[in-house]
Amino acid sequence: MHAKKDLSDPAKQLALKLFDDYNCHISTNILLEAQEMYRYATDFDKPSLFSSLHCASFFGIVEIVASLLQTEGCDINQLDCGGSTPLIWAGRNGHEGVVEILLGRIEVNPDKPGDDGRTQLWWAAYKGHEGVVKMLLGRNVNPDKPNINGRTPLYLAAWNGQEGVVKILPRRTDVNPNKLDKDGETPLDRATK
Repeated sequence: MHAKKDLSDPAKQLALKLFDDYNCHISTNILLEAQEMYRYATDFDKPSLFSSLHCASFFGIVEIVASLLQTEGCDINQLDCGGSTPLIWAGRNGHEGVVEILLGRIEVNPDKPGDDGRTQLWWAAYKGHEGVVKMLLGRNVNPDKPNINGRTPLYLAAWNGQEGVVKILPRRTDVNPNKLDKDGETPLDRATK
């Protein structure tokens, strides 16, 4: 958390050194075990693929993300052990500054789904991060893209009571508010439950 403030050059260098070979660090497993979506789907005995860019994006450390993107071999679209990209983590946690930096890179795929079909927009809508939703909608993303269960960003925003996002998405002509999930429910059906 301290790294989220303006960093001096020595502090930035220290943080980058800490992140060197981060995917093998014990703190990776501790962090991911604390995430509900990873608790049961991750084999913590295998290398995690949770890179330093994933971690800095998770915590919203803008200056570190910017520095990491300059390093050779940094894969901005890499899926971690749970199938999430750095952009998914930044969007899921509402870190608009990091989302803006990642979206500013030509090689980023803002519509790349994780292993379960959940996209950056899906997570941002579910968590109610309106600013991130607007940023993603400004890019070439499918705002009606369902996950593997047929649940769209609108469906998840309605399900989770995210009124601000529910007001944004249906204004678009490429969002179908009557799209059925695999159980035959629409976003309104889910909201009423």
